[in-house]
Amino acid sequence: MFVLFNFFLDLCLLRTRPQDLPASPVLLRLLVILAVLVNLTLVGGRGGLWAALGESLAEVALMLAVLYVALDRYGHPGRFTQTASALLGTGVVMGLIALPLSGLGGGLAALALLALLAWNILVMGHILRHAFDIGLALANFAALGYTFFSYSLLSILFPAGA
Repeated sequence: MFVLFNFFLDLCLLRTRPQDLPASPVLLRLLVILAVLVNLTLVGGRGGLWAALGESLAEVALMLAVLYVALDRYGHPGRFTQTASALLGTGVVMGLIALPLSGLGGGLAALALLALLAWNILVMGHILRHAFDIGLALANFAALGYTFFSYSLLSILFPAGA
């Protein structure tokens, strides 16, 4: 397990590529569970346990669905397992980094979370660049667009005050 964490950390530092990850359906299922648990922990205080679980499941399902459709549409359906695993694994690492920051509050914590969001978009761009065989600028633009889309959709489906 430590080897996998190190791989995802190296992927977050842009030192490895998603295609260096084994295309393992078992690993993908494990990462789905871990991603839901980390997301649940991050949003757990809002709206109760069931609302947080619904939001966490929706976030992971949305990412997987958009990725599947996009890879299929652009002729790379065989890359789904590795790409999804890479995105989920790096998301878990980023979520674990965000956990202590999200509980702090204040300007410095908000700035750190904003920097973490920017870093996450760059990591997503790095992964998408390899998955779709596109340039880094276009991949980062796609990652930024997806981030805004998913945050917007999830905030409509799961309003903060509900």
